[in-house]
Amino acid sequence: MHKPALPPPPTLSREPGGDRRSRIWRRPLSLGATLALRCLAAFIHWIFRIIKSSEPYRLALALAKSDPVVAEALGRPVREGLFPTGSLSVSGPSGRADFAIPLQGPKGRALLHVRASKTRGEWRLDSAVLETENPARRVDLAPRALAQRRLAPGGDARPPAA
Repeated sequence: MHKPALPPPPTLSREPGGDRRSRIWRRPLSLGATLALRCLAAFIHWIFRIIKSSEPYRLALALAKSDPVVAEALGRPVREGLFPTGSLSVSGPSGRADFAIPLQGPKGRALLHVRASKTRGEWRLDSAVLETENPARRVDLAPRALAQRRLAPGGDARPPAA
């Protein structure tokens, strides 16, 4: 008995202009992806800018830069890191903030964990804890003084009025 012959396998032949059609879509897709990435980067930059320009962030940063415990742990100058994390919620004269601010200095790195509240239009630091990397330790930055520190209209930390 004779077996029927199998058809030859399909060949991968290119149609004329097939490669050109795929190239037509490459440029719009790459431009679209570039535009999407730029929009995402602009949005992230906008969020960080809002956090970094907020009153509780500036108050906490001023406290950290002037605190001798921070200077001892990180050295001088103390600089803020690039990516703070946390939340900021403001509704009229009230609000809450909860941040983790990366700090760095010549001696090492740390995170400053900050909680603040806004009452009757005035921000007050509720807590500020410095968490150093090497050696690993947590330092509460002057808890009694934090409750009284306020942010002056110019953005500088000032002691409570007597």
